Parts: sequence; C-alpha cells; structure tokens
Amino acid sequence: MKWLAAGLLGTLLALAGCAGQPNLPANYYLLRTDAVNRPHGNSEPALIILGNIDMAGYVDQPGLVLENADGTLHTARNHRWAEPVRESLRIFLANEMAAEMNQPVGALRHTQPCPEAAACRAVKVHIEELHGTKNGESKLLAYWALMDLSSRELLAEHEYKASEPLDRDGYDALVAAHTRLLAGFARDMARKISGTINPPQANSGLP
Repeated sequence: MKWLAAGLLGTLLALAGCAGQPNLPANYYLLRTDAVNRPHGNSEPALIILGNIDMAGYVDQPGLVLENADGTLHTARNHRWAEPVRESLRIFLANEMAAEMNQPVGALRHTQPCPEAAACRAVKVHIEELHGTKNGESKLLAYWALMDLSSRELLAEHEYKASEPLDRDGYDALVAAHTRLLAGFARDMARKISGTINPPQANSGLP
C-alpha cells in the first residue's frame, strides 16, 4: 500500500501548484453536514453551548494543508476553505453533536441565553492538528473540555486523536476525509458529554 499512499501524496502536491504558475484558478471547499441542530423548528433553549474553537495557527487559515514526504507541511494556495474554518467548524461540530444527542447545541452568536436555574454546560475545543498526511490520510488531534456554566466546575477533559484514509486522489477527497473525521470527533464528544451529564445508574440488585 506504500505505493498508493505515495501516489496520493504526489498527486495532491502537484495539484497545489508552484511559484511558476501563479494564475491557476482557485478551488474553494465548504465544510458541511446533513445533520440538523434544531429539527422541526425546535425552539427550546440549548443547555449545551459550544464556545469559540481554538486551533493551531497553521490550521486557522484558508489553505488546505498537506504533509510533505520529509515531514514538513505544505499549504495549498489554490485549494482553500470557502469560509473562515474556525466559524464553519463550530457550526459543523454543533450540528453533529445535536444530532447525536437529540437535543439542540448552541453555536451561533444569537444562541438563546441559558434559562435561569438550568444546568447549562459549555464545551471548549482546541484543534491541534488537522491536515493530510504523507501516508494518504486525514489526521486530527484535538482536545476538549466540559464546564458547568453556573459553578464554573470543570466536569471533563479529553483528547481525541484519529485518522481517516483518503479514498481517491485530489483535494476534494481530502476535504471528504476531513469531514468524516470531524463528524466522528463530534459524535464522540456528544456521547462522552451525555455519559458525564447522565451517568448510568448503578444496579441496586433489587428485583
């Protein structure tokens, strides 16, 4: 399979363009999901709030990023996110989490305030790595924490590390792999948050 990974990497780097071809047309990609945050017009307040996404500097910029054969990173000039990745990622993660938890997750600036006396929680996410690897994969390393908004108590902290193989050549395949990887991250967060907020009840042993 090494020849396949090398072929994928070579094709992606060739598509990135070079200094001698400054006028290549740019390609723009959207980070989107079919998951719905508020199905059927649900207007109930969100008790889980996804805050601003922090990310490493090389991730927080428009160009898609690939790892070179020598381990250095290459930012594509002509293959770019169509929207600020920090904002689109926040909405993407919130939608996927809401679908998994079957309850709304606040992500937009106009999110309704937490109801008085309600147990609202905030989720803080940091993306440390998100790029295509020299082995033909999408790689994600992220950290996240869950906090009680009223008491400011830290309820949970987790690391998420995963990779997703590209199924074909091209930057569109890299975006598709990123999308699958980030959806898996969001669903994993949702399951862990649900387990923290609603832990399984211990069996009393009574019939």
